[in-house]
Amino acid sequence: MPIWTVPGNHEYYANGQGREYYETFCTRKYARRWSEYGLRLVPQPGTYWELKEPESNIPLVVIGVDTGKAGNLDGYRKTRSKLFRSDDKQHAWLERRLVKADEEGRKVIVLFHIPALSRERNIEKIHIQKLHQIIASHNSVRLVICGHDHNYQGYDHATFARYLDENKPHLQSQLCSTEYIVSGGGGAYLTSTDFKLGFWDRLMGKKRYGANILYPTPQQWTDYAKFGHRVMDRLGMNKTFIGRLVSIKEKDSLSDIDAAQYLNLLLVEVNTDNPAGDFSIVVTPVFMDNLRELFAHIPDETMLDIQAENLPINQIQLDRCVRGELALKL
Repeated sequence: MPIWTVPGNHEYYANGQGREYYETFCTRKYARRWSEYGLRLVPQPGTYWELKEPESNIPLVVIGVDTGKAGNLDGYRKTRSKLFRSDDKQHAWLERRLVKADEEGRKVIVLFHIPALSRERNIEKIHIQKLHQIIASHNSVRLVICGHDHNYQGYDHATFARYLDENKPHLQSQLCSTEYIVSGGGGAYLTSTDFKLGFWDRLMGKKRYGANILYPTPQQWTDYAKFGHRVMDRLGMNKTFIGRLVSIKEKDSLSDIDAAQYLNLLLVEVNTDNPAGDFSIVVTPVFMDNLRELFAHIPDETMLDIQAENLPINQIQLDRCVRGELALKL
């Protein structure tokens, strides 16, 4: 199975300002390395792309959008010394693809990294209003999946419509059938979902947009995180030097090895075998509360190496990870 991705802010923090990402996923420069890891390389056409089956009866379209380093797709002037230009080319490309999907009666999942609806509020410093205008103007878009935040947040279409009404009031949001998901940090350390409005937010009358699914729940976060990490997260200091010292002291490591205990993914199933010729698309969140528990008979002191051998799977724990009751039917 090929791997296609959308870049996030960290891809643009590299020395080449994103060149490394482009060379890895959009060229064959590292084809030998892909082969060494047993991966199939099908280069992406660019940092934003569309996947669909043109000649088949599979009605699903997956579109990846590049929100860049800071989500300034609208060309917001962030500093006096540098002007961020609007990404009109990507906007026009997305509009063309969604018009085509509307005409063909397809259902679309849009992927991008930096969300505007996040932590149960509107993140105003993210300037991707035009992107959301385009998405909300096409009924073919049924699901938006973002990353960036290191937890899982699911917002139903009614909440997304209210967000559009209150922040982009000229849109036809009453027709909105789009679900909005923040899918997690892609393997980075887990953070709390105990979202609260700060003093100034309350004073300015900022609105809340309650998520219908959160992972971890505030109680799970209390169970998972140690005291020092919970305090740093509550104070917004988890990324500071002090926060990292607390993590190291409590062995609540920020390394990918330890963070892999807490992962989630989305399982997308397309069924085109219905007798009536209809199709269904079901998106199910899979929460891996502890990766080690998925494998049977692994001693605690043993580091997991999933490439070394076919490890026996704990089927009971696997079934618990798949939260069928939270599945979305698009």
